[in-house]
Amino acid sequence: DNNVNRSLRKISDQGFKVTTLRTQYKRFTPSPQEVTMLYRDWENKRQIQENVVVDSHGVKTVVSQTYMDYKNMVKYDYAPGQPCQYSPLDHGMLEPCMPESATYLGKSYIGAYNDKTNFNSWYFRRTDLNRNVEITIFVTADECIPVSEHITGQFGAAKANTLLMFTNVTKDVDNSAFDIPVECLNIQDM
Repeated sequence: DNNVNRSLRKISDQGFKVTTLRTQYKRFTPSPQEVTMLYRDWENKRQIQENVVVDSHGVKTVVSQTYMDYKNMVKYDYAPGQPCQYSPLDHGMLEPCMPESATYLGKSYIGAYNDKTNFNSWYFRRTDLNRNVEITIFVTADECIPVSEHITGQFGAAKANTLLMFTNVTKDVDNSAFDIPVECLNIQDM
């Protein structure tokens, strides 16, 4: 159907950089929780995962950062006050769009009454670039912005069973978000 094909194209037309906020609550508590900021730059094939604690005043404290450079197939893990760790990447980066073979699962909405957001759901697999994953993704019906994503399978040697809820999604990502910490700049190949 034409709406389905338009949705597929819209995802790939959104640009090449995105940031999103991911939270993992292990228990309910009013104290600050660790959240993950995820930055992706598909044009330069970079992904940054930044684990932070945000206090009640909005001040962000970095707990750890993982820099994935898919162009050079290397990864840097860094925590403030610790030495930077270097390792090769053993899988390719996820693409910013769904394949033409994605299966449309249907539509639904989040919210209620007049305050709701419609979304479409899709299923597809990635079985190349040393990946063997199944992905179910939910995207807004109007702009194709990711709402939630469930990934299971393998990325190289790592197993995946992840449910992501996308919040604070933006296409306006400053290039400095992708700067590798100076502690990681002089690391030689292992």
